[in-house]
Amino acid sequence: MDALFITTDLDTLREGSAAEARAKDYAALGKHIMVFVLHTTARSALPHRALPTLWIVPIHGPFLLWTIYKAVRAARRELYFQKKFQVEIIDSTDAFAAICAGWLIARKFKSPLHITTLRSAITVARPQSGLMQMLSAPFLHFLLTRADSVSTDSEKVREALLRTSADWLDRVFLLPRSVDIGLMKKETTETGSIDLHTKYPQFKIVLLTVAPLTAEYNPDLAIYTIAGVVQSYTFAGLVMVGEGPMKDSLKALARKLGVESHVVFEPWTGDLPSYYKSAHIFLVTASRQEYGNTIAEAASASCAILSTNVGLAAAFLKHEESAYICDVKDPLCFVKTATMLITHSPVRDRVRLNGMLAFEGFLAQEKPAERADTRVKAWEAARKHFVSAHKKTPLAPKAARAKDEHPSK
Repeated sequence: MDALFITTDLDTLREGSAAEARAKDYAALGKHIMVFVLHTTARSALPHRALPTLWIVPIHGPFLLWTIYKAVRAARRELYFQKKFQVEIIDSTDAFAAICAGWLIARKFKSPLHITTLRSAITVARPQSGLMQMLSAPFLHFLLTRADSVSTDSEKVREALLRTSADWLDRVFLLPRSVDIGLMKKETTETGSIDLHTKYPQFKIVLLTVAPLTAEYNPDLAIYTIAGVVQSYTFAGLVMVGEGPMKDSLKALARKLGVESHVVFEPWTGDLPSYYKSAHIFLVTASRQEYGNTIAEAASASCAILSTNVGLAAAFLKHEESAYICDVKDPLCFVKTATMLITHSPVRDRVRLNGMLAFEGFLAQEKPAERADTRVKAWEAARKHFVSAHKKTPLAPKAARAKDEHPSK
C-alpha cells in the first residue's frame, strides 16, 4: 500500500538516526512511501531518495501554521497527478503540526487518515511548553477522534478512544515498543559529552528524572524522594530534565521541604545518553505510563533503575534483580530503596548490569514482522472505515469540478 507519512521529528533527516531507521522500516510496507518532515528551523536538507521505495521531503516554514499550509501544497505538488491522489493512506505522528497537516490533506484529497501515536518517537523531541500543551491538547484530541484508525504503544490512548465510542474496538491497534539498542549506543558515543559529576560537583550521588513536568508523570514524588534521601546523605542531588507547567510548583515544594539546593532543573536536551551514563539512579515516578522509552534508554546505558510498575519496567525488569519497583502510592519505598542503593554500591552495580542484560534479552525477543503486520492491519482498517463512512457521501459538484480542472503532471 502506498503511503504518505507526516512527522515533525527532525532526526528523520539525519543519516543513521533511529528516526531514519523507522522511516526505512515503513518503506517495506508499500511500493512507494513518502515522508514529509515538518519543521520551523533553518533549512538544512533537500528532498532525497533514502531507498528505492522511500522519499524523504523536508517541509520548512518560518512558523507552525505556515509549515502546515506548505505541507498541504507539497502534497498537491508531489502526489496529485492524473486527476488522482497517488497514495492510499496518510499516516501522521501525534505531533500537533503533523496531525493538523495530515487531517487537512486527508480532507482535501478524500483519503483515509491513520494516526500513529508512538511515545518512543517523541522522546528525542522537545516537549511542548505548558501553554502550548494547554492550547493544543483539546484540538489534538478532536483530530485524533477524527482519524479512520489509530495505532499506539500506549494502553492509555487505547482506553481513551474506546471510552469515546465502541466503534474504536476494531480501529485502534496496540503496537509493541521498538527500540534499537545499537542506535542508542551509537548516539551515546556521538553525544556523550555531559558528565553530571563534573557539572554538579556538590552531588556525590546523582538521581535523575527525564519527563515533562506535568501531573501525568507525578514529578512531586521525585522531590519527596530526594527530601527523604538527604536526611541520611547530604551529598545526594536530583537532576530533573524536562519542561512543563509544574516547574514553579516543584521549585516551591523543594523550598518547602528544605531541599532547594539539592534539586536542579534542566531544559530538554538531545544529549540524554550521557545523562543516563553519568547518573547513579534513574528515577521513574509516573503513575500510569513512562515517558517515551526512557526506561529502556537508562537500562541500555547501564543506569540503576528505581521505578513505578509502568511501561517497559513492567515488561522486562524484575524487582530486586534488574531494577527496584515501588508502588506509586508508597513514597517511603522510594526513599528507603534509593537510600539502600546509595549505601550498598555492589547492589547498585549488580542491578544496573542486570538491567542492561535484561533489556538486551527483551530486544532479542522482539518480532519486527508482527509489528509491521499490525501496522498493515491498521491501514486496512482505516481504508475500510473511510469507505464505509463516505459511501453515502458523494463528492460535491464544486469539488468534482475543481478536480477536473486540475492539470495532470
